[in-house]
Amino acid sequence: MPGSGLGFAIVDHLISAHGVTVFAGNSDDGGAEVGFTLPPAEGMEEGLEAG
Repeated sequence: MPGSGLGFAIVDHLISAHGVTVFAGNSDDGGAEVGFTLPPAEGMEEGLEAG
């Protein structure tokens, strides 16, 4: 059935295994906001902490 939201669930399941987080929600400016966050690149954790 169109609009069932299954596509987002599949994407979330597949990319979560790689440390990526997806999100969808209402934008403060109206409309929708859809995006993702990536984990820090390997070796970047130390550089970010040292700032």
